[in-house]
Amino acid sequence: MRLADAGPEYRGGLSNHGPMVAEALAALGRDRAIAGWVEAYRKRLEPAPPRQTRIDPQHWRECLGDRNRHADWAEFFAEELREAAWREVLGIWVPRLAPGLIGAAAHGLLRTGHAARALQALETPPRFAELAQGLAYWAAVYQEVPAPVASRDPLRVPSRALPPADAVLQIPVLPPDARSQAGRIAPRLAPLAGFAPFAVVPGLIDPSSDPMGFHARMTGAFAQVFLQSPRRQRIVFVHALTGPVALRSLLPALNPPARVVAMRHAWHAAAALQAAFGAPLRMTAPPLPPHPDPAELADLAIENGDAHAIKFIEACLREWDPSRNPAFLHAAARMLRG
Repeated sequence: MRLADAGPEYRGGLSNHGPMVAEALAALGRDRAIAGWVEAYRKRLEPAPPRQTRIDPQHWRECLGDRNRHADWAEFFAEELREAAWREVLGIWVPRLAPGLIGAAAHGLLRTGHAARALQALETPPRFAELAQGLAYWAAVYQEVPAPVASRDPLRVPSRALPPADAVLQIPVLPPDARSQAGRIAPRLAPLAGFAPFAVVPGLIDPSSDPMGFHARMTGAFAQVFLQSPRRQRIVFVHALTGPVALRSLLPALNPPARVVAMRHAWHAAAALQAAFGAPLRMTAPPLPPHPDPAELADLAIENGDAHAIKFIEACLREWDPSRNPAFLHAAARMLRG
């Protein structure tokens, strides 16, 4: 409630992480830390933007990707959630919005995923309002991955599908002289539109036979990508992992074909970050020390206090819990080391 009147962005385009961090702290079992963290964070936020005009349900596509329409989208989704069960709303809108999930470095997807998980725990009016805000932000910052013409359909039949751990090794990376230095994360993907090798990326994976199993393998692969990411670009690769992780909270609301659609777009978006910002990956990673204790990592995240650190470490612990893949714990520790 302390963040209900805050806008989705501040300081010219930085995403409001407040509701997401509050939910992540609750998921970590650190409820006592929420009020103090939120009170300190809310001082940097800006008021919510005013409404403009109603989103026409018959012409909603025309309003995608317009940050100025966030309040209109929030009103639209609040009405959708009054008229249908929230899982049904997600079942309709996640596949529609999935092609544009990379917008604002996937923070629309992230905010929606955190809100959905909160609703799974307890349905309350503020949590319904937050789900409307998450979907609204996703729609307002909608941006499709720039890609060569040959790869603009990430849903096409795979040509040579690989396990995600192998597929990430095949992601081509832009040469240094072709990289953009303009803007934040999402705008700097623009050179991929003219990067012909990136056309192979959609065909590297196929989640259709086992979407849920594929999800765990995909997040594990991007934990390994994070571990090899250049230090100066680490914040980029935070989102290459947290974006796909956020899908976990949305998948139960999707039918099997929609799960595949969402997974393919999450792969395409995370692979785009590797292609635009990363370095070629090694076939084998260097030896790692014994992995840290999960409870200690949660405590260190709160002590660190950074929004990205808290969300990233919570995401790593969420994925580690069912998989017991130590890469998640090492990634969380690497985030804390900076």
